[in-house]
Amino acid sequence: MFKFLKRFKKEKEKITISSDELERWFAAKVAERINDMDGAVQALYGAVEHIRDALREQHRQLSEAKIRDEDKIEARVKSIVLGHRENYCRELSIFLNNIEIPMETHLDHGMKLNADVKNALDAFAQQTYKSFQATQHLFHREVEAIASSLKELSDTTRGFDELLEKKGIHALDDIRTQLDELKRESAKLDRLQQELRMRKARQDMALKSKEAQINEISTLRESSDFKDYQALLERRTVLVDQCAAIERDIAGLFLELERVLRKYEYTVLGEEQKLVRAYLHDPKEALKMDSTLALWPVLVQIRDNVASLGLKEEQQQRLAEQLGQHSREKLEHIRKQYLALIEERELVRKRIETHHTAARLKEKEYKLTHFEEQVQRFGKEIEQLQGELDAVRVRELGKKVEEEISRALDVELTVAYD
Repeated sequence: MFKFLKRFKKEKEKITISSDELERWFAAKVAERINDMDGAVQALYGAVEHIRDALREQHRQLSEAKIRDEDKIEARVKSIVLGHRENYCRELSIFLNNIEIPMETHLDHGMKLNADVKNALDAFAQQTYKSFQATQHLFHREVEAIASSLKELSDTTRGFDELLEKKGIHALDDIRTQLDELKRESAKLDRLQQELRMRKARQDMALKSKEAQINEISTLRESSDFKDYQALLERRTVLVDQCAAIERDIAGLFLELERVLRKYEYTVLGEEQKLVRAYLHDPKEALKMDSTLALWPVLVQIRDNVASLGLKEEQQQRLAEQLGQHSREKLEHIRKQYLALIEERELVRKRIETHHTAARLKEKEYKLTHFEEQVQRFGKEIEQLQGELDAVRVRELGKKVEEEISRALDVELTVAYD
């Protein structure tokens, strides 16, 4: 029997909507549901207005009511109750004046009115609790009539809430909030995907440019111009080493002569003294500048008068041996060789600096470094964007919206994504 009944059970409507059309489709469905509530909103307006009018009349009756068996009531009690009645009527008047029936019958206005009335009822009950209790002592019938109308008004708002719940209106509001979030997440997804495509395209361009620079540098290094440039670099290295070797020899020679030169410095004056000081300060530079080799006569003078310098016999003998190993010709040869190496080294340096291959190679190596940095930077940006994309919850939110809409509209909804 149950299987037979199941065949007659109404199946839910199956609807497939693209993600781009979902918001517009849902808005149309919400509009239909809201239009269906128009009669309920009008009924709410009518009920609230009717009860408000009744309360106004009941307010008048309470404020004008006479005390029954007034002569039996103590003056103190009467004074207290009348004071509470005045306060209760004042608050009731404010409550009623604050209830304004909207001109529009749109559901949003009806929901606002219903919420305002509920809030006003709660506030009125809290503010008049003592006055209500006290006023009942002498004006029980009038106060009970007002309480009955207030209860009727409360039941009316509760009934409207129950209807909203039954029709799923609050659920639709929640779904609209979820759709707004889904829209934001979808826009974020589109933006991140576009940025990711752009970064990948720029990284591909940087990779191609990097490969092009590597090929150009390789071709340049294989050219005859580069070989000439490489030969200059090698020659510079040789010249630097040769200059360093001669400078070590010069420094070594004058290190051995430093003690005797310093003693001799104090026995001479004028240009000769300046010459000795120059060699003591920087022997390499002094030898370069000594074009006439004026130092040699000084060395001869020292050798011939070594006994007058106050040196020990061993020191005199070693000095004689050192000076005996050198001659003017040998010293002049060292100087000329040193100057020739310096001159050639400077010439090679200038040729290297002005060599067009060097400039081209430097430019291409700079570009290669630039493209390598771009590839690395774009790689980090792509990794970061991919992480942000993985955190986007479009499908998760979309699935939740599908379920909420299906439940609220009693359909079987499927959202199709591109």
